[in-house]
Amino acid sequence: MIKRVAAVSLSILCAGALLAAVAVAGSPVLNPAALGGMELRFSGNEDQKNYLGIDSEDKLSLDRIRADRLIIVVFNVFCAICQADASVLNSMHEVIEDDPRLKGKTKLLGIATGNTDAEVEQFQQKYQVPFPLFADPEFSLERAIPENLRTPMIIIARNVSGKSLEVVKTHVGGMDQVGNLLGEALSSTTVERVHARAGQN
Repeated sequence: MIKRVAAVSLSILCAGALLAAVAVAGSPVLNPAALGGMELRFSGNEDQKNYLGIDSEDKLSLDRIRADRLIIVVFNVFCAICQADASVLNSMHEVIEDDPRLKGKTKLLGIATGNTDAEVEQFQQKYQVPFPLFADPEFSLERAIPENLRTPMIIIARNVSGKSLEVVKTHVGGMDQVGNLLGEALSSTTVERVHARAGQN
């Protein structure tokens, strides 16, 4: 009996260790310097350039965007979850822009890994995405996330004195699971407003 209990206990411990290892292996490993410095292809309109606080140029780096905090959505236009999340992200953008405490300080943008400018433009039009989207056809994002680059992924980053990005938190998966993560950038009340508005759309 004692041997059986010991064997069961050992099995539980091994299973727990295996799950922990899988969880660590599945967590995205980010290089903040590479993330902030990577050049992004941008073909947005003047309103989106003003939103980001950038000049009229074709490429820019994330660490040059004028914001205290960035919510970066890594997606692919052919990803079904990414498509389903579009309405929630649109609502998040609206809620942020409607809140004077957040507007201009917290900004939302998307990076379409492996997609072309034309594919991103079509996605933006189809899902009526109001915030800037960047095409990354050459998978430049892999330099910032060398392991476990998957979509969708949410990255919360803080702009440190306008010189570099500090990654606060990351999440891989759909928007229905990011309440705690968004708490790093938005209050719980704001997150509730995002989901409430998304439900009305």
